[in-house]
Amino acid sequence: MDCQEQQLPIVSVIIPALNEQRHIGSCLESVLNGSYSRESIELIVVDNGSSDRTVEIARAWGAKVLELPGVTLGCLRNQGVRYARGAILAFIDADCIADSDWLEQGA
Repeated sequence: MDCQEQQLPIVSVIIPALNEQRHIGSCLESVLNGSYSRESIELIVVDNGSSDRTVEIARAWGAKVLELPGVTLGCLRNQGVRYARGAILAFIDADCIADSDWLEQGA
């Protein structure tokens, strides 16, 4: 197998969220449309009890969603880690936009 055929490591992108329907779609789109292979990205949104469409939007983008209302931000991130299957963990807030080479630079 030459270098071009090597499979990239799976990156689990963990995104804590609470009532982020205005931002979560743009965040997920930026992660998936970056330079890192979509097939090597696992999206995990850990929702803290949203009362808006955050969960629905995240699922529409193909994210795995964990619902954990009323816990701390650290707990949300830690639960995402426990659920992750990737060799690499990446964290981004739901109201952020990832640079196109963000995952590639970190992997």
